[in-house]
Amino acid sequence: MPRLQKRMRVACPCRVCTQECLMEQESIQCDGCDCWFHQHCIGMATAQYLKFSETHLQSFCRHYIGNGDGFNFCSSLACIVVCACDVGKMKAMAESERNLVHFYKISLPQVVHVSGKDATAHEKLISALTSRQLSTVAPPICLG
Repeated sequence: MPRLQKRMRVACPCRVCTQECLMEQESIQCDGCDCWFHQHCIGMATAQYLKFSETHLQSFCRHYIGNGDGFNFCSSLACIVVCACDVGKMKAMAESERNLVHFYKISLPQVVHVSGKDATAHEKLISALTSRQLSTVAPPICLG
């Protein structure tokens, strides 16, 4: 009777191709879900890879930054607002978010002037962001 071999678990599998991301390969880890990706598997140019590899910047995969309908802009802004007490950290988070928008080719929504009854909803969002009641707005990674 042949012996069954155990399947070897890959320590850091690429979420796209499932092959291991090795130290000598250009791979990047999502700071939100800790999944790894080969640079070439996600179509990331070398310049983008080098930018995301800077230690002060965070990188998030498309799965993590999405809200089912695409990019979660409220979450993105909330991540920046949470860092307001530390200007350096806030700038780094804003740069990270800008890089994500650029990498994923996300079109920013049109800015609309808020007035009248719409201002109440806008004020509630600002209040939630500034009081750090972000559990429904931002991913937990931003609350640190």
